[in-house]
Amino acid sequence: VNLGHPGVQAKLAEYCTELATNYPTMWGIHTDYHRFPLDNDTGDSQLAPYSFDAWSRAQFQSEFGVDPLFEARLPFDPFYDEFVQWRRDGIAQAAGAMHDAIVAVDPGKQFSGAIFATAIADRFGNPNSGQLVKMQDWPQMAANGWLPVVIPMAYGSSTLSIRNDLQAAIVQKGPARIVAGLAIINPNNRPGVTAQLNTLYAEGLDSFVFFEAGALTSTQSQIDELANYVRANGPWMDADFDQDGLIDGQDWDHLDAEYASAPRAHAGPEDLDNNGFLNENDRAIFFDRIRQFRFGEDARFDQADYQTLLGSFTSAGENWPRHLFDVTGDGAVDCADVSRLRLVLSGVIDPTVNADISGDGAYNAPDVSQMESLVESGDALADVDGVAGVDVFDFLLYLSVSGSSCP
Repeated sequence: VNLGHPGVQAKLAEYCTELATNYPTMWGIHTDYHRFPLDNDTGDSQLAPYSFDAWSRAQFQSEFGVDPLFEARLPFDPFYDEFVQWRRDGIAQAAGAMHDAIVAVDPGKQFSGAIFATAIADRFGNPNSGQLVKMQDWPQMAANGWLPVVIPMAYGSSTLSIRNDLQAAIVQKGPARIVAGLAIINPNNRPGVTAQLNTLYAEGLDSFVFFEAGALTSTQSQIDELANYVRANGPWMDADFDQDGLIDGQDWDHLDAEYASAPRAHAGPEDLDNNGFLNENDRAIFFDRIRQFRFGEDARFDQADYQTLLGSFTSAGENWPRHLFDVTGDGAVDCADVSRLRLVLSGVIDPTVNADISGDGAYNAPDVSQMESLVESGDALADVDGVAGVDVFDFLLYLSVSGSSCP
């Protein structure tokens, strides 16, 4: 399809809205093949055969007064440069439509895209004639904030090629974040894990994606090589006190053991704000870190996440211990996790799914008393059944919901 077409952009925005709305714990959305296809006939003189569809021709003619099929096909045609940029703009705007749809629903979901670092070729296709046809002006997407995370596909067969792609991406990235796209694929004729990671770390990058998982994990030696490299070179998360690569229940227990309640002078790693004291600010920073590690870069854990938590209960030992909602680390998602995660809420939770309205980490007598007071005062928070007016039915419904939740 032609990504510049308004109908295509509207459909992509619709998809992004659906994903961002219906999958609250999804961290992000990734766009790939965000370009025109490769040239369907490299033997002719037409370096950029796409897109001369009826809509593109009519729209370009309305803006520039000429039909691109006759005035913008070849490098020496009078409107060739204008048509190249016009198509690049349309493809970039498709990223904007996707980004805006995601942000309108949930600004915490990351939008990323796979890009070609040297996609901006000149009018003759130089230095890489295969890039011009793609019309992928990803620097425009990045500059406008439409593609906050760019993943250059540095899939070269040598570390020199990988380095060149990463350097080209860095100088064009604008405000975007660079995550290196590296390749371990079968059959594999590329540098090994250590050689590739050495290359990107040397460029000041430490975020990466390997394509593809099956080939990377096909041998235990590659898994060990990757794990050992990260353990040796970091970067390490400051709230990962035991340096096991996770911010989890063990780290939470450790902080609780070090800091029970009273502030005190402290110079260890638990002093997350580095002010020489262990206090509530350090606990707040830890809560922010655990939200960020488990629920996305925006560090939000709110209504949608909480409701998903209540629907994710499992028996002990049923889950892989690193389930996102298993913050106690006991291999299950249960009431113990609910009690902990209530402490890190970053938004107001509907009382129908949050029995702990007093905020003390448990559903108990203070919650019942507070609900009774809300009913008596007519507070809208207590209008559980959605019928105008707060009455005893709201209170009974609240208790029934609370009763099926965690004590």
